[in-house]
Amino acid sequence: DEVWTINFAGNWCRSDKIFLMDGIRDDEGNINDSGWHEYAKKHIHTPILSAHLFKELPNIVRFPLEQVLNATQELWYGNTVCYALAYACTIGVKEVHMFGCDFAYEYKNINNEGKSQVISNEQMEVIQGIELGHAAVTYWMGICQRFGIQIHLPPTTTLASFNNRHFYGYGKKQPLIKIAGINRSDPTGDNR
Repeated sequence: DEVWTINFAGNWCRSDKIFLMDGIRDDEGNINDSGWHEYAKKHIHTPILSAHLFKELPNIVRFPLEQVLNATQELWYGNTVCYALAYACTIGVKEVHMFGCDFAYEYKNINNEGKSQVISNEQMEVIQGIELGHAAVTYWMGICQRFGIQIHLPPTTTLASFNNRHFYGYGKKQPLIKIAGINRSDPTGDNR
């Protein structure tokens, strides 16, 4: 088993691979001074899959885009998480456990009295608080399943509305259905 991290997550989690598809170079190909270059130096013993190579950083390896495109036949790569999931499809990974890929956040709202209040997840559905890339990752989760990869998510994640799983249209009378031993109506159960 390997631990893969996205972008700066390698700073707080031991990583076997880091996926860093943006930020190292700007649109003209110059080194971006946003901290990525120093980050790559700090993790010199960890392979970093990227769109760009650097002679002075041998741990940065080119993401195998052509191999991944040929294996997946997919062209939708909206963010770095998508590249990691596509790579998993290409190399035959059997299970992916995803953490920190929520793409939605609690927002603070200023009420009429000028006081800050936290907006709950229930209120969030009316607020455009979902980061771009949410749909692309959800799409790639489906592609992973087509490749036979089991996707595991924490029960509280907002990704793919996983924290609010239910059978739409049934309201509070959710059916209890067993499918191959999986309790689909249990929101804390396994999500295979």
